[in-house]
Amino acid sequence: MPQIQINRVLLATDFSPGSMAALPYAVAFARRFHSTLYLAHVIADEASGSSGAEGEPTLDDLRAHADEQMSTLRECAW
Repeated sequence: MPQIQINRVLLATDFSPGSMAALPYAVAFARRFHSTLYLAHVIADEASGSSGAEGEPTLDDLRAHADEQMSTLRECAW
């Protein structure tokens, strides 16, 4: 029976509870196969034109939030 070799695992997240719940599975999968785990988040293209109008976050706000959330994910992964 041939063995599977997986070198990279990608967890794409929108920081929702569902995608956060996927983190332990991605970590376990990466550990099982001695793979590198990559975390990805995409800021929607529509956000790049955001001017920070009242109640609307700026692109810098969205990036700062994503950086903060990604740091939390990295800490939880290891």
